[in-house]
Formats: sequence, structure tokens, C-alpha cells
Amino acid sequence: MISVNLLSPTVTFRRRQKARVRVWLIVVAVVAGLSAIPLGADLIKSAQAAALRRQVEPLNANVADARNRLDKVSAECRNLTTQLARADALRAKRDWAGLLQLIAGQIPPQVWLDSLETFTAEAPSRPTGSARNKQPKNQNVVIPGPAGMHIVGYATDNDWLYEFMSRLKLTGAFRTVELTMAGRVPVLQGAAVRFSLTCTW
Repeated sequence: MISVNLLSPTVTFRRRQKARVRVWLIVVAVVAGLSAIPLGADLIKSAQAAALRRQVEPLNANVADARNRLDKVSAECRNLTTQLARADALRAKRDWAGLLQLIAGQIPPQVWLDSLETFTAEAPSRPTGSARNKQPKNQNVVIPGPAGMHIVGYATDNDWLYEFMSRLKLTGAFRTVELTMAGRVPVLQGAAVRFSLTCTW
């Protein structure tokens, strides 16, 4: 059988060229598809890693918050331990019952006391009633070593007040005995001298 090609060489060349282009397009498409498979896997892994990071971030925040609370609790525990040890040392160092008995033995009959209050070295002045009411509540109790004592009371006159101060100085229990306030006030049917003494060890 004899085949006869009646097409011109130009048409035949173009058909062959189109066929080659189609083959190349198919090859490129296959290669691109094969290349997209690992790229898609990488994108999936990246999305999974990002999701895991989002889950880990709040956990890290919780861990940091727990550490901060643990540090605060540990600091409070150390502070309370120090305060308890200081309080034990203060009770062992000073005989408060003996000191009160000593002060009571120096009070003249014409003098009577209203209050006794120790103070620390950081706060040597006696707070007034309004200042006490302004102090913030719910604070940690700190027990520093007392630097001295405030003694508030009444005397029938100034002479008996000075007599009481002299007796306190002669005991040797106080380094200084200072009169911080004195003034006559009405008491019952008469008047008396209300005084405040600051005594330091």
C-alpha cells in the first residue's frame, strides 16, 4: 500500500511543532504537580507547627504566672519566718513583765497612767488618733525591735509630773526620758495635767 502525503511541508512542520509543544506542556505540568506535593506537605507542617505554638503560648504564660506566685509566697514565708525569729528574740531579750513592774513602782500617788506603747526606731513619734485611722488595712505585721516607749497619763500638777520623770531616769532602764506633751485638761470635778513621755532604752 502506497501512502501519499498531499500536505505541504510547512503544514507538516507546524503540526509536528504543535505536537512537541503539547508534549512539553504535559511534561511541565507533571513536573509542577510532583514539585507541589512536598510544598503542600511543608505548608501543612507549618500550619501544624503554628497551631502547636498557639497552644504552647498560654501554657508558658501560666508557668510564668505560677513561678511569680511561688516567688511571692516564698518571699512571704521567709519574711514571716524572720518576723517570728525576731519576736522570739525580743521576748527572750527583754523582761516586759519586769519592766512594767519597775515603771509601776515609780508612779507617785498623784500620777496615774493612761497608756503604755512601744515604738520602733523608724517611728519614734506617737501617732495621733486621726493618723491611726488613716493607716491602710490588711498589711503584713512587722515586728521590728522597739527603740523605746511612750507613756501617757495624768498628774495633779507639774511638780508631780517632774517627780515621776526623775524617778524613771533614776531607774537606769531608760537612756532618755523626754516630755513631749503636757497641758491642763478638765478631769472629773477639777483639772489635771495630761502628759506624754517618750522614753528610749
